[in-house]
Amino acid sequence: MCNLRIRADGWYEVLLCVHWDETDQAGTRFAHTRIPDQEPLHSEAIDASVLARISQGQQLLRGNSLFGPDRTTGLVLEVWHDSPATGAPCPRTS
Repeated sequence: MCNLRIRADGWYEVLLCVHWDETDQAGTRFAHTRIPDQEPLHSEAIDASVLARISQGQQLLRGNSLFGPDRTTGLVLEVWHDSPATGAPCPRTS
């Protein structure tokens, strides 16, 4: 999980990238961004083999909202996959 904290009022567009292991092409990759204690802003599920073929395993996500100290102050990125590979490493995020 990746947490982002906002300290100044504004309309923000947040772009996130999840770097999956493109050699593990089994299962489905899931990711969503959400405001803590609320519903997801953006959710996505994609077949691992398709993701590896079209973007070398990089899953791009974006969300936008009003953020600030007296509003929403954070955003959470959650990722998981249903690969049958045991001990599969967690993806990197940026």
